[in-house]
Amino acid sequence: MATRGKSKEVPLAEARPTDLLSAHEVAEICGMTHGRVCQLLQAGEMKGDKLRGIIWQIERREAEKFIERPDGPGRPRTGG
Repeated sequence: MATRGKSKEVPLAEARPTDLLSAHEVAEICGMTHGRVCQLLQAGEMKGDKLRGIIWQIERREAEKFIERPDGPGRPRTGG
């Protein structure tokens, strides 16, 4: 969804479910790396739109859905 003019920055704590976040912001919310978020987006496991072929925009509700998955955001740790 493209808009004209400047985009408004919103603190993460105040973001609404339909607010668009960057991959870095989603990584912060989900407790994972930016690279992992991009992997999930490219694999279609997380929904987002790519602007100009380089910038991901993800709705906050999509990040929250990913956090609420029963298997959690990352792979299980191995005991050691």
